Amino acid sequence: PTDHCSLFAQLSAAATWHPPSNSRPLAGKPKSRGASIEVLRHLSTQSDFKTAGEIRRVTGRTHSAICWALRFLRQIGAVEAVPDRRRNPRYLLYRVRAQQM
Repeated sequence: PTDHCSLFAQLSAAATWHPPSNSRPLAGKPKSRGASIEVLRHLSTQSDFKTAGEIRRVTGRTHSAICWALRFLRQIGAVEAVPDRRRNPRYLLYRVRAQQM
């Protein structure tokens, strides 16, 4: 089974992805009821880094929704990620950036 949230999977996807010509650019803010805002709310109450699985269990969202939310939040600079050295550095841990708390 492939972990689509792994660093390798994210870098591979980013290297090959090209936006469609009619796509809208990201607005830079999460939607008020989307997975991104739920992830941001949860992480803002935590002081330590969390895995995508921990975030998924707390929010009740799907694996795909959490992956996309974390990708979006990292892209706009709201969330930071570091390698999870307890398991394997290819897995990431997430928390809200200091200025967002």
